Amino acid sequence: MEIKKFVKDFENALDNVESGSFTPETPLNTIKQLDSLGVLSVIAMMHKQYNTKIKGSGIKNAQTIFDLFNLIQK
Repeated sequence: MEIKKFVKDFENALDNVESGSFTPETPLNTIKQLDSLGVLSVIAMMHKQYNTKIKGSGIKNAQTIFDLFNLIQK
């Protein structure tokens, strides 16, 4: 699986995010669109696109987009 595709899917899951806004190293706590609704959107995207079941605690413990990518690798 490719991280670039995951970042693009992540951006598409959030409202009002321009393509190319984030990198794998982007800290999650700097993304204003990643509020409670944004987290749910990301969880839904990860489930639909990558057939994974991620809990909120997994996202809570992640620091960067790359950390989220690693969750779907398990």
